[in-house]
Amino acid sequence: MQEFVSKVTDRLGLDKGEAESATGGILGLLKAHGKSADFDALKSKVPGVEEMLGKAKTGGGLGGLMGSLSGMLGGKGGGAISAAGVLGSLGGKAGDFVSMLGGYLKRKAGENVVGRLFGSVPELKKLLG
Repeated sequence: MQEFVSKVTDRLGLDKGEAESATGGILGLLKAHGKSADFDALKSKVPGVEEMLGKAKTGGGLGGLMGSLSGMLGGKGGGAISAAGVLGSLGGKAGDFVSMLGGYLKRKAGENVVGRLFGSVPELKKLLG
């Protein structure tokens, strides 16, 4: 995953902490909303996924509010709010970021697994294209 973080920081001008937090947040959404078998397959083929999950910002601020609302709503509504919270800090770079992450994960874990995981969070799927 550090290979992806390096690439995305260079191409999108994000700092490393932002890139790691957004990557961890998106992976967290995929883990929470996708099938566990698909996420396990992703983890087995992409080194550093577990570590990156720990880099996601949690707790206070807007991200914490979004997480709380997501938990209350659950399902697809919760995914929409969670995605907004994770991607909000990226501003206009969110689409490029998600596209780059999706492409990286597809190359490592395969299009089927990644497609199903992103399909579990429609807001991310839209950004993936």
